[in-house]
Amino acid sequence: MFRDNFISISHSYYDDTSLILHQVVYNSGWTVSFLHLLSSQSFENRLKLDLPTPLQQEDAIFYIRGSSTNNGTLCLSNADDSTLVLWNPTTDEIVVIPPSPMESVSPYWSTLISFHGFGYDHVRDDYKIIRCIDYFPLSERDLFYLNLPEEAQSEKIFYNTVWEIYSLRCNTWEKLDVNMPSDINKHILYTNDGICHWLSNDDQLLLVSFDLSSYVYFTTSKPITIPTRGMAAKSVVLNGSIALISWYPKTTTFDISILGELGVE
Repeated sequence: MFRDNFISISHSYYDDTSLILHQVVYNSGWTVSFLHLLSSQSFENRLKLDLPTPLQQEDAIFYIRGSSTNNGTLCLSNADDSTLVLWNPTTDEIVVIPPSPMESVSPYWSTLISFHGFGYDHVRDDYKIIRCIDYFPLSERDLFYLNLPEEAQSEKIFYNTVWEIYSLRCNTWEKLDVNMPSDINKHILYTNDGICHWLSNDDQLLLVSFDLSSYVYFTTSKPITIPTRGMAAKSVVLNGSIALISWYPKTTTFDISILGELGVE
């Protein structure tokens, strides 16, 4: 079905397309990144874009955490994720995302924040960000250098992993009552139906899909015909369909599997 659709139907959404190029330049002792807009039929026209003010720093390093196919809004962050910005390069609209209360639950614990998706909620006409926060107790060495009291080592509270979602309409973070598998390669897909997808490989390779409207998630197993041992994999959007590209090191064979239905192997 996918093959017939690919061959027979004209894909007009490729016409008049512009690309955003994220360029990272490494040099001795410093690293800097830029954004360029590529246009025309062969993408030979290149326009350097000025970063939004919150990310304008000397030798600035930033990352594109996600993008919305709805109107071209980008979700950008600086190197340590301390600044998170929504930016539309066309209109130059900028929104700085406020910090979440879950980022600093205790002075004796450090946090690891994993970005897991950004997209448009068609039901509520809203833009949303989903991420995961893991907590780790500070080591004795860290406590010493931070001049924190020794009794911190005996703190009995344990902090579990937290999933949270940001709503642009409400400008707030909300804790999610879910326990989803996290991603393995920080490569997040967003599709026009308002669903974010990522790969997880805790016990087995899964495609995790999170609905930004209903806050429901699905897990889809990889095709059983593809052995996992030694396999490398990447998820992509291929002509509007979710696809899994898998391969094995030192081989020239690639498997491309097209997702038929969420939650169905």
